[in-house]
Amino acid sequence: MIVRQDGPYTLDPERVSVDLWKAYKSLDAARSGHSNEHRLAALQCIGELYRGDLAEDVTAEWIEAPREALRRDVLDAFSALAHTIDDTDPERALILLERARTLDRYNQTLYEGIARLQARLGQQDAITRTLALLTKTLAEIGEHPSQETVAFCAFLQRRRPTNRSRDQAS
Repeated sequence: MIVRQDGPYTLDPERVSVDLWKAYKSLDAARSGHSNEHRLAALQCIGELYRGDLAEDVTAEWIEAPREALRRDVLDAFSALAHTIDDTDPERALILLERARTLDRYNQTLYEGIARLQARLGQQDAITRTLALLTKTLAEIGEHPSQETVAFCAFLQRRRPTNRSRDQAS
């Protein structure tokens, strides 16, 4: 299970499976997927593998950079695909942004994207809950939603869903 080839000892990838290796492979597939379905399948795998910060119980300084890099890579993958499919599959895009929100709880842009998709889907009541969640989450760090975010959510709540949104919701 351990091999050495002109360097340090390493695990033999033919005999050992490591979730982190699978996550990196899935991230590569999500970035380079030939179709949105292929990318969604890769993200599904990432979603199953990424259940929290890398080595979250390890407090050593050396793990901080790889931990943050992986978190950002997963966040970027969810956000990028959500943006790619938000016109064609807003329900899936909403799920992806909700998952991204769990990785970056204080990112107002994610909440705005969620609210925009909720409006497109005719979920006006959900916009109120999304803004309330953002307000509560930011209060944890002594912050408030920006006036722009509050105004954007108010605008979305006043808008009537488009025919396309109503058709998709039914």
